[in-house]
Amino acid sequence: MKPIIYFFGGSFDPYHNDHHSIVLKIWEQIPDAEVWIAPSYNPWKGKGLLTLAQRIELIELVYKNNPKVKVLKDGLPYTVDFVRKYSDDYQLVLSMGKDTFRSE
Repeated sequence: MKPIIYFFGGSFDPYHNDHHSIVLKIWEQIPDAEVWIAPSYNPWKGKGLLTLAQRIELIELVYKNNPKVKVLKDGLPYTVDFVRKYSDDYQLVLSMGKDTFRSE
């Protein structure tokens, strides 16, 4: 059986409390869940506030020394690209914010 990973992708420009609350909600339901956070290369909302490197650094600071979080540094443009890359080896459970859920 493939390991289960809770995958949370997005622009995270910037990473904020609503994003963090999604991770906390996962842990509330599944305390031992491993969460992979994947900032995309280009923020989909146009010109971004932070570079990819800055967004990765910010997320790493939030979860410093937390072994249940892995910040992916691939910088792929779309969540589907991450799914294609990792789905052969892992069972991915996709998580998303309200803005992505509501987008067309």
